[in-house]
Amino acid sequence: MIKQVTIENPAGIQLSLEDFYLKKVDLQSLKNLTPALVCDELKQAILTLAQTHSNKKLQLPDGYFLPLPYSTINERFENDSEAVSNYLDTAGFVIENFKISSGQTSLFQWFESLLHQTFQEKPSLLHFNNRSFAPFGIRFLEAEKNGIDIHCENAFLHQLAPSFRNWLYQQVDIENSISFFLVLQGPIQGGELVVYSIDWDSFPLKLDTTNYEERHDVNGSLFKNRNLHHFQTEFFPMQTGEAIVFRAAQLWHAIHAIGPGQNRITIGCFLAKGRDGNFYYWA
Repeated sequence: MIKQVTIENPAGIQLSLEDFYLKKVDLQSLKNLTPALVCDELKQAILTLAQTHSNKKLQLPDGYFLPLPYSTINERFENDSEAVSNYLDTAGFVIENFKISSGQTSLFQWFESLLHQTFQEKPSLLHFNNRSFAPFGIRFLEAEKNGIDIHCENAFLHQLAPSFRNWLYQQVDIENSISFFLVLQGPIQGGELVVYSIDWDSFPLKLDTTNYEERHDVNGSLFKNRNLHHFQTEFFPMQTGEAIVFRAAQLWHAIHAIGPGQNRITIGCFLAKGRDGNFYYWA
């Protein structure tokens, strides 16, 4: 059973990250967290940035991630330091140069303020050797494309570059990280967040041992092909201005195929409890 809460009017309400960490709640939906006009301003700024700084994004068959996500520090790089440096250089550029359309506020400052308004613990941005991680990730998913395949964050951690992965495990409880994202533009059709009542701890499957077809089958052949038949599947439609918080490292999930008419654009991050007891965020 997926333990979920919907808050229709989240103004003045702060969530507890500790509740997610302790598995008291799996998912919370915050309706109308950000006004549509603000979402539109952010969207326009992001689309401009994606055009003018295309080298800062990760191009995918069904869209792109902007800036480079931390998952690009992976085992395909023989030299870990090269991948780390490339990621951190991009993160630093984003923090310094990405502005909201009005030009008065950096996107980083706006996003951190949103996190501090939303969560009691007021998480801090994660740093590596005094250099900032990317503070947010923008996910642009094209209409009439596949969305994002079934996964949980723990299913690809083994693919991170070894020395970086070891460092990350020493800093935060990465295997219990939480996802937060805000919908800047909801799709007209499709694009739902699909969540399965299956935890990584009970179903530890590495993504590189699966095939494309089963990862994109929201009916769950990924699980059924491995003799797991009894589970709950929940579809969460995405509306502009809505935010979702959920246990992304543990809960298997996907983004359903996007229907025609409008792309799906979100901004978000991961959050985890540090070994020092504080909460941190990154993308």
